[in-house]
Amino acid sequence: MPAPSRFHGRATTFLLASAVAFMSPALVEAQATIAQAAISAAVTSNESASAPIGEIARTNDVRPEQRVPAAIARRFEPHMWLHVSFGVLQALDVHSTLRAVTNNGHEANPLLQSVADNPAALSAIKAGMTAATIFANERLWKTHRRAALILMLAENAVYLTIVAHNYSVAGRP
Repeated sequence: MPAPSRFHGRATTFLLASAVAFMSPALVEAQATIAQAAISAAVTSNESASAPIGEIARTNDVRPEQRVPAAIARRFEPHMWLHVSFGVLQALDVHSTLRAVTNNGHEANPLLQSVADNPAALSAIKAGMTAATIFANERLWKTHRRAALILMLAENAVYLTIVAHNYSVAGRP
């Protein structure tokens, strides 16, 4: 079997970047549309059951996005797709690391070298690190939105590179 070319590594990077960049916002937008429709239907049905006829006419004049509770609307802010893509990249990192280790690769992160061959331990540590990163970014988002976006973009770019490298190592004979 011939060794993978440089094009193979670039193709993997391109495919991963495309999946993260294009699928995550589309999925979040689709979820937002579905949630908006469900909320609008629920609000309309609740209003028609308890409000007098004059009230219904006035409430229907309000645009649906104005009827969405703030807690639900907040979930679909622009930075959320970065959290989704970060979680996907972490899962891909676990998968690619395990494949690379089985193909005589090694974990470059000294903190994870001892658990790199144990799928359960590696998954648990990565899940905890992912949750902590997203939690910290959410706290940063409350006061410094631009910094939070830049930080998540940088983290996604770094992990995209790591995952692409891991898969190129995993593909070696």
